[in-house]
Amino acid sequence: MANDQTYISLGGGIRLVAEDYYIETLGPSMTRTGFRKWCVDNSLKMVEIGSTRYVNPHQLEVTLAGMMRAESPWDVIYMPGCTTLTRGRGSVARLKDTDPSVIDWKAVVHDLIAWRRMNGASVTMDTRDSLRTFTKTLAADVISHRPRGQHAAE
Repeated sequence: MANDQTYISLGGGIRLVAEDYYIETLGPSMTRTGFRKWCVDNSLKMVEIGSTRYVNPHQLEVTLAGMMRAESPWDVIYMPGCTTLTRGRGSVARLKDTDPSVIDWKAVVHDLIAWRRMNGASVTMDTRDSLRTFTKTLAADVISHRPRGQHAAE
């Protein structure tokens, strides 16, 4: 990382975490390009300040939690750079390819709040509002990227 600032806080409950933190956490096969493409494919906005890009950790949590739910269409979630993808098998999981009626976003938010409480993390009203707002935005984005003629289950 160009600077050693792992996260920045912008007030009002807005906290951004450097992409390098996630790249290091996800292991040596995760590249900066792969992480950025995965974020774009899953509608995660990034903010570039200087030479470092930052991502909203709440949005990243919601995205991964949505993919990991039991009703998720994926048995395995392949991240960019993993062995299966480098061998030409499998494809990167993208929420844009998912029928939004498959994932219960309200349950995802409740799971994340419960997880944060169990692990001693603070759960402020700003955190809850941030998670709810993002899940609504993500669901709308998933719907807008579906091919024409596909409709949610009625």
